[in-house]
Amino acid sequence: MFCFVNLDLDLYEPTYNGLLFFSKKMVPGGGILVHDYFAEDYKGPREAVDKFVSEIRVKSSILLHKVPIGDGLSIFLTGF
Repeated sequence: MFCFVNLDLDLYEPTYNGLLFFSKKMVPGGGILVHDYFAEDYKGPREAVDKFVSEIRVKSSILLHKVPIGDGLSIFLTGF
């Protein structure tokens, strides 16, 4: 079980797969930090996070929150 995970993978597929893998192993109240969500040069992380969050909303009762952390690049997913 994990309480905090930091994904800095720059690309869509590994970010999406990381979210799928770790989301099933998060403790209640834990969170996943995804780097490069707001990066102009790397579109993959944002696409992966947005797809993952929308799928979670449809498939389960989990309501994830996307919280910018203030570095201009990263987002924190909480609500697991």
